[in-house]
Amino acid sequence: LGKHQPTVLVRGAGCHSCNNTGYKGRIAIHEILAIDATIRSMISTKTPTEKIYSYVREHSKMKFLQESLQDLVVQHVTTIDELLRLSYYVE
Repeated sequence: LGKHQPTVLVRGAGCHSCNNTGYKGRIAIHEILAIDATIRSMISTKTPTEKIYSYVREHSKMKFLQESLQDLVVQHVTTIDELLRLSYYVE
């Protein structure tokens, strides 16, 4: 899982409380990008999306959904199975 140290991952076992799914409740994962002057300029000059994306990554302007999912797995909030299922929808 990227930059994290090796860790033990968990698998949802299921019980009466979670209706034998291994999951109970929900947690929001989201991306929020604060637009700075550089990004604003890139947008207004119609800079290609790939270049804006590169700038955002390079300057750590936001935490991406995939990174948030990985952190939740490492923290044992969710499982690798759920990360893989949700990764279908996340770039």
